[in-house]
Amino acid sequence: MPRSLRTSTQFGPGLLLQTAAGIPAAVCSNKPGPNCVEVLEDLGIDQRFAMILGSGDGLPLKPDPAPLQAIIDRLGVSAGSTLYVGDSDTDVATARAATVPVVVISGGYSSAPAESLGADWTVPGLADVPALWGTARS
Repeated sequence: MPRSLRTSTQFGPGLLLQTAAGIPAAVCSNKPGPNCVEVLEDLGIDQRFAMILGSGDGLPLKPDPAPLQAIIDRLGVSAGSTLYVGDSDTDVATARAATVPVVVISGGYSSAPAESLGADWTVPGLADVPALWGTARS
């Protein structure tokens, strides 16, 4: 795995809190599913995800809501109790299409400022997401 990905990925603390709280996490990506699994395995956090869904898994690509809806259905949760965390306009569009609250991480994939993407919340990093769980859960 590229060193830049390993050193710039900072979701360990949030995932530890999420796991301790019993909140399932999943990955919904347009990247090929096997690549997603490989990156998460290399980071040593693949087991923290209840589901890892990428392109090539038989569903349309985001912003179509089908991949996110498949995760919601498989986890047995409601859209209203789901919090979609992303970093692009595609992520916001996906969440909106699935009627899921969405938070955008600043400094992510998008070249546009995170605040301009239309998310419900914008936070500086993944470590700031746990504070929003109660807000999004019903």
